[in-house]
Amino acid sequence: MSNSDDSRTICNVPSLREIKKRAEPLAKKKVILELFSHFVESPDFFPNFWFRKMDELIIVKLLEHLDTKDVDDRRFLRSLLLRIYIKLYHMRSFMLKQFNDVFYRFIFEAIESHCIEDLLQIYYDIIKGYTAPITTEEEQVLLKVLLPLHKPPSMPAYYAQLVMCIIEFLSANPSHIESYVIGLLKLWPKTSVKKETLFLKEIASILVIREEQEVKKVLVPVFKQIGKCLTGLSAKLSRLSVFGTTRIFWRL
Repeated sequence: MSNSDDSRTICNVPSLREIKKRAEPLAKKKVILELFSHFVESPDFFPNFWFRKMDELIIVKLLEHLDTKDVDDRRFLRSLLLRIYIKLYHMRSFMLKQFNDVFYRFIFEAIESHCIEDLLQIYYDIIKGYTAPITTEEEQVLLKVLLPLHKPPSMPAYYAQLVMCIIEFLSANPSHIESYVIGLLKLWPKTSVKKETLFLKEIASILVIREEQEVKKVLVPVFKQIGKCLTGLSAKLSRLSVFGTTRIFWRL
């Protein structure tokens, strides 16, 4: 390497002053978030009073910060958003709308997002709080949010959190098994063996939910799809189809 190349390399290395300058805003942001978190956790935080004081822009900004590659930051912000959701009952509708907007942009506009797994974990805790009969808004979570999240090519990255939400929802509301499974079959992947494998695993998990009458409604279309997988070109998929079919029959 020539001396000129060495000098260019040295020039590209940030100085200590530049590193410190870049780090200061990040440190300030973390301090502000920690202070706000302590404020929300405080026993002096009265939801009925502070609801009138808290600006919705705070939620928007917290969601913007959640979309980061920093795992620790996402974990902290996920916990903070969930606490706000639990405490501020009257802000729940707005928060869900903001969560769903992130999902919709990710699904339909192909906008990259680093926080899908975290939002699904928040949704899992929210879904656990659903009580029967569920509202129309809660039903839309299943059919308009969780179901379309199977479309993106990156679905395997957040598959565990997605299925966790779905099984929790359907276990508590088995009357929605039929509409959900029929919708899932319509989204069955055509070219990705990896995604198809995950779809089979999800179907197997749904069909062993202890609600025989609801499960029986979808057995015919499900086994037609499993039949297609058995006659496909992928040996792995065929083995998984046999295993899944055996597991389902064993539990029915």
